[in-house]
Amino acid sequence: MKLGGIESWGLCVSFLIIKQCKVMKFQSLPKVLVALFVTSIFSIAFYSCKEEAVPKQEMEQRQIKEVTVENGRLKFADEAHFKDVFNSLMKNQNPIFLSNWESKFQNYTSMKKAYLNLTDNDKLKIAETKSNKGFEGFLTIIQNGEEIEAIKNTEHPIYSIMFNKEGLVLIGNNAYKFEYNRILKLKDYNSNKIDALNNGKITNEVQVIPLRISKVPIFNNNAKVRDIDDLDRECHSMYSNNKAFAAYFTLYGQAEVNLFGWNVDFDGSFDGYFALAKHRKRFLGVWFNSDTQSLRLTGQFLFYNGSSNQLVNIDSGTCNDCSEQAAAYFWGGSYPATGWVKSSGTDYDYNYHECQVSK
Repeated sequence: MKLGGIESWGLCVSFLIIKQCKVMKFQSLPKVLVALFVTSIFSIAFYSCKEEAVPKQEMEQRQIKEVTVENGRLKFADEAHFKDVFNSLMKNQNPIFLSNWESKFQNYTSMKKAYLNLTDNDKLKIAETKSNKGFEGFLTIIQNGEEIEAIKNTEHPIYSIMFNKEGLVLIGNNAYKFEYNRILKLKDYNSNKIDALNNGKITNEVQVIPLRISKVPIFNNNAKVRDIDDLDRECHSMYSNNKAFAAYFTLYGQAEVNLFGWNVDFDGSFDGYFALAKHRKRFLGVWFNSDTQSLRLTGQFLFYNGSSNQLVNIDSGTCNDCSEQAAAYFWGGSYPATGWVKSSGTDYDYNYHECQVSK
């Protein structure tokens, strides 16, 4: 298995690590079911595994490779090519730069652009049916309590422009389909196989890679378990009954389990973050991203790298007539971290609104 590439998406993950308590022998512990814990495998796969050395000449050859478009899908020569482009875009997350990068491809519509192109009639259909039928390639309906929201299958600033409106990207001989909760890898793709995949047919040639798995260890009734997967934070500041500024972030990483007596304590070690600010409007009970006069994403993350505290600042700048600002960053290791993110701006009523969330 070659780590660090596409093949490791479903394998390069964070496990719950049980640390032995000094006052108790490991054999005397109750039977523990320790399950796989993943916040977003896909978003950390390239960074959480050890990189292989790449000869300078090979790197120079990679840099001259061009991304092409094949039947409305971005086509990359191989996994290394995909990774190089991804890394380059991660270093240039300016919205104008990313928009210009996407617009240079003819006959291509990204997942992000497809969402932005939703018409009022599209939103009416989605809201009335509470279904994403006809829009499955780029949109998912999620429900949190009584609130329902229509979101892109990924809101990551880079993946949302590298995968097309079907949720597809072509890498070498394989096609990858990005759904909200999984990646579908189709080996040796052709048009018929892709049509079948888009119609929901999962054959033996399709590898299913889950993205969001959340399981907790099972102890006996005397154990106390605290949240281990509470890595996400979100705020929602509503106004005018049907509009809101929202901020969201998640810390990517692993959870460690420390046993002290029969109590369980969880301490996180994180590889980086994804942060999002957006303006939303409720349409027949369903929230959609909606343009506002101005929007800004700001925040800070603090992590300890083993020798000193490191501060990472976020400031997207102000965008006008837009609906979202996003940022992602990996700090090159797994460290304890904390942070906050703010979504702020003005609607066309010229009133200022904001919400802030922290961990």
